Amino acid sequence: MVLHLLLVRLKPRTPDGDGEALVKEFLRLHRAGDMARLGCIAAGSAGSTHDLALFAYLADAAALERFGTDAGYMRFLQQSFLPAVSAFVTMDIAIDDRPLPEGQSSAICFGLDVAPATYDWQVRSLLARLIDVPGASAASLGMALNDRQPYRAGGVVYAPQERLEAVAETFRELAAEDLVTGAVSVAGGLTLQAAG
Repeated sequence: MVLHLLLVRLKPRTPDGDGEALVKEFLRLHRAGDMARLGCIAAGSAGSTHDLALFAYLADAAALERFGTDAGYMRFLQQSFLPAVSAFVTMDIAIDDRPLPEGQSSAICFGLDVAPATYDWQVRSLLARLIDVPGASAASLGMALNDRQPYRAGGVVYAPQERLEAVAETFRELAAEDLVTGAVSVAGGLTLQAAG
């Protein structure tokens, strides 16, 4: 399974309603390609580096290719996305085929980069610390799909609203590790849309 992530900074003059409109337009893409679920996280944690995270769970790399070239997705990017954002990070993460989360209210979406000499097992060990945070209810974590990605690992960790700050704090601790050379994140309220 592949997790396609977009972490977004809205233009400073973008009214709150434009951010909500962007989310609604993105969630309307739930029929594009072989996707299992779409989601959005609106920043609510002071440690967030971006305003929004938009993400799609896709069956595999071929489904990612179809989604990335889908006419509806291209229209979304050109007409809704690009006019509203000042900066963004996009990446694709290879994740395990686990049951997708249900009934979650908040989450943190992130990307982590590490020193070039860092082994994959060391990165996976960092990611495992996010799963072990008390209150983290589910996670979709993994390594970047290929070496063209801007970050080496990333994912989404789900938690009830009252436990989200503990998960976000653990992420900030990971981002401060000597191995880590860069980190982006959005933590806050969550909206999920099933495919179809």
